[in-house]
Order: sequence, then C-alpha cells, then structure tokens
Amino acid sequence: MTQKEKILVGCVYSNFQLTNYIAYMLKAESKIKFDKKVLYVKYYWGNDSLNEKYLRTLDALNVEYVITTNKFSLENYCSKNACNGDEIIYVGNNVDVFSCSYMLFRKKRYSVSYILIDDGVGSYSNFLHLYRVSLNERNALKMLVLFPLNYFAKTVVEKLIKAQRFGMLDVVTLDLNNEYIDYYLETLSLTAEEKKMTLDKNLLIFCTQPYIDLGGMTETEYSFVLNEVNKYSELNELDMLIIKHPADKKFDYSYYRVSEYSGSFEEFAYLYKGEINEVWSINSTCLITANLLFNIKSYSVNCSFSRKQKKTFSNKMTKLFEKFTSAVDVESIKYLKEQR
Repeated sequence: MTQKEKILVGCVYSNFQLTNYIAYMLKAESKIKFDKKVLYVKYYWGNDSLNEKYLRTLDALNVEYVITTNKFSLENYCSKNACNGDEIIYVGNNVDVFSCSYMLFRKKRYSVSYILIDDGVGSYSNFLHLYRVSLNERNALKMLVLFPLNYFAKTVVEKLIKAQRFGMLDVVTLDLNNEYIDYYLETLSLTAEEKKMTLDKNLLIFCTQPYIDLGGMTETEYSFVLNEVNKYSELNELDMLIIKHPADKKFDYSYYRVSEYSGSFEEFAYLYKGEINEVWSINSTCLITANLLFNIKSYSVNCSFSRKQKKTFSNKMTKLFEKFTSAVDVESIKYLKEQR
C-alpha cells in the first residue's frame, strides 16, 4: 500500500512572492511535516527577477525547485505526482481558472488546499485597477476582452475552492497580520546576505519602478521626480541611494548612487534598517513594507502620472498608502524641510 504524503507545491514569479512562499512554509511546518516540498519558478520580469541566492536558500530548506518558462498547471502536476490519499497544499499569488475548475468538479484521489500569498500592494487592488495595469503591461487588444472574463471567473473559482490568504494585512479590515510579519522576518533572516557595504547612517532610499519601460512616464517627468528628491536629500544632509526594480532597464542612473545589493528591498532594509532614515518612491510596495515591517518613515511622490494612476486605486489601496506612507507633491518636496 502506498504511503500517503503531505506535499507543499507552489509557483512564484518574483523575489517578493518567493519570500512569501518560504514564510508560509515556515508557518505550515510548525504544525505539518511535509514529505515533499516543490516550487516552480517562472520568471516574470526577466532573468534578473530571481537571484540564485534564493535558490540556494531553497536547497538549504530541502525544497525541490523547477525553473520553467511554461505556464504552471496544478492539475498536471497532481495527475503525475499525487497518489491516493495524498494531501496537497498549493501556494501561489493566484489560481489558474481552468486547472482549478477541472480539479474542482473531477473526482480526485487526493485533497488540495489553496493558499494565496501577497504580491505587494496589487494584492489589495480591485478590478478597475488591475484591468488598466493589464492593458498597459500586455497586449491591450487581447486583454480588453480576456481580462474581464478571467477576473470574474477567478473570483468565483477562489470562493468555490475556499482559497485562504496569507499576507501582511487582513484583506477586509487591513489589520496587521502579526503571524505573517513574524514568519516573514524569519524568512529574511534566512535569505538576506551578510552586510558587505559600509553605509552612512543617514540613508534616503529611493525605490524605482519601471514606468518609463512601461510607457507611463517620459524620461523628463521621471528625471524631475528624481532630481527633486535628490535636492531634498542634500538639503537634509541625507545620502540618497537608488534601489532599482528588476524591470527598470531604460533609465540612465549613472548620475546617482545605485545599490549593488543582489536582493529585494525588504532584505536590504532588514540588514541596514539602522542606517536608513527614510524611504521614497512613487507608489512602490516598499513604501508599505518599510513602515509596516521596519518602522521606517516613507514618502510617496505625487506627480502627474501617479495622480492619474491613483484615481484607479481600490479603496483598500488608497487606505494602505494613507496609513503607511506620507504623500508629497513633487512640486512641494523642496519645502518639506520647513514642515518637519
């Protein structure tokens, strides 16, 4: 008779998702002994998105990983690897509508539980915001019809399969999930590299976003934001350091100091929180995690692009930024010193 197994299987597309997968794994392993842990890694932003040091961490945690360019199918994985009576926990930032629907209405030899992990502030968005982002980032004509159908089908399927969320905040009340924070910080202690840089204790971190690459901002608009923040840092005797988004490739940062740290902002902040005075960005997730995880003051820059973008934010996203970061108009940054 085949021994029943407990299997943890996941699929991630970014550093942030990967660390959330590990955080959930640590939580689950406090109660469950898994016979097998498998993670599929599918690059979203290109080869820079996942660093090999994360894969070394997975090796140390006895997680089998598969780097793939193909779309992950949970149904396909289970049909090949699950046996009678197996208990499977799937971890990912979303569910595949067709795969989950097929498994939902098909008699199975195994049981499946679904855990949805955070993917930054986008996890707290709504249909309108995600729709516009999808139109900007992908084939607009194709997404115009397909995205609404997929979005509503996914909403129904997630309810039918009783998917549970594991993230920074309660998706309804936006209350802190202290259990998540504990396990996420433990994850950072595993993935963060040792301190190798000597940094001033008055750092201003600016986290970039690929808005030029995506066509949302011109280089002139983006340069103006950077220049104003840089002037502010000089007036306040802060050392500005750029942390680049993996997909930010077009803009020339040669006039600025750019971090060489090969990991996420959250890992960098975990290591150097004593040196970081403030974190700035347009509307990056780092503004939320800086305050929520490390109690570091953060500033969101309002510019013509972000003002338009915020009109599509869900109420939850708006509340998130209001709760964890301070908004500053780009034209008013130079006056901020007088207000502090």
